[in-house]
Formats: sequence, C-alpha cells, structure tokens
Amino acid sequence: MLYELEFEVIGQSLKWLNYDSKLVKGSRKFLKCIFTSSDELKEYRKIACFKARKEQEYMPILDGECIVPDNIANYRTFNVSVISMKGEQYIPTNEVTIRQEVTS
Repeated sequence: MLYELEFEVIGQSLKWLNYDSKLVKGSRKFLKCIFTSSDELKEYRKIACFKARKEQEYMPILDGECIVPDNIANYRTFNVSVISMKGEQYIPTNEVTIRQEVTS
C-alpha cells in the first residue's frame, strides 16, 4: 500500500490538496504523488522536482503519478515542484514543503 500525496497544478501554481501532518520520515517506496492538472496543461509532459537540503531529484510524472525518491523521503522536510514542458515551453511551479515526523 502506498500513501498518496495529492497535488493540483494550475499554470505555475502547485497546491497540496490532502495535507497530513502525520507523515513519518524514512519510509521507502511508500510515498506516491498524484498530480491533477488544469485543462491548459493536459498536453504537457511533466516532471516532479524533489529537493531536500543539498539533494535534488527529478522524477517523470507518468499518468499523473510518481514515487518520492527514497533518499528524499529520508529527510524531515522536503520540497516538491513541477515542471511542465511542451516543445520550447518550460513552465515551473512554486515549491510546496512537505514536513514529516521523526520516529523515536
């Protein structure tokens, strides 16, 4: 079972729809991002950008989904943004901060 983080992409705006403060850091292959896009972005290819401290990972968004990389999920706080691309067009979104709890 995967835990789904749901996001909405409208133009350059990224919004986390199902905010949950009970996420616990250190999970592996457990966090899945689900992205819905506004109609004007439906034909664009999308890539999720994950940042934590000095680490940065890019994951292709396929069928509106991607997994949070394990090395990023290992941090207490990480950021997510989306890049939409079509031909020469490149549309980045804002970053959304995901906070996770620390287990004892």
